[in-house]
Amino acid sequence: MKKRIVKVKWIFTLIELLVVIAVIAILVALLLPALSKAKLTSQKIVCSNSLKQVGIGAFIYTNDYSGYLPNSGDCHVPGADTYKTQILMALGKEPSIFNCEHGMFQCAGQQLKSCGSTAFGDNGFYGGYGWNYRYLCVDIASPSTHYQLFKIEKPSETIMAGDTSDYYAGGIRAYRVFYIYDWAAAGEGTYTVSNRHSGAGNYLWCDGHVDARFRNVTWAKRSAWFPVIK
Repeated sequence: MKKRIVKVKWIFTLIELLVVIAVIAILVALLLPALSKAKLTSQKIVCSNSLKQVGIGAFIYTNDYSGYLPNSGDCHVPGADTYKTQILMALGKEPSIFNCEHGMFQCAGQQLKSCGSTAFGDNGFYGGYGWNYRYLCVDIASPSTHYQLFKIEKPSETIMAGDTSDYYAGGIRAYRVFYIYDWAAAGEGTYTVSNRHSGAGNYLWCDGHVDARFRNVTWAKRSAWFPVIK
């Protein structure tokens, strides 16, 4: 007795296809925000780890130079002797122009390709980190000045380095993306500090820890976190 083979043909109607497409679209719409949030969180973590490496290099330098910290110097000038070159050498790395704006000195959340001036950084590219201009930097006119770590009264409340404000990229103050400032030009207000990570910036503090602070909080507490050298 022969067995019959029954062939089943699935025929989708137009309405069924539209329903399937609609379901897929809904799932994608639900997943995209979660994926976007996960990407931002990942960038924030990578940035935090990079700043911790910067901190390790700064403390090694401090240990080698009688407690003196690196200084910012003209950190927007390619090839200048700055905290970046000093930290790279302390870690046994080449203090090249490229290394000063990439690797450990590049924030994962910094998406801009140029600060707006090819005379700055790595042919215009900037990694997105800056030194505490108010406290640990120097007067640009005297870039050889250093400060000693043990003289900082509240290291856990004093910013050493961290995210800079992308607000200045492409403007007449493009050099500012290489420093952390606690003061702004008229009308700029909080734009002087970073909001790169979902409204916040990552900061390395003088006791070695790294955390994120929202732009308005950083600005409100700038007199404490960017204290004046006395």
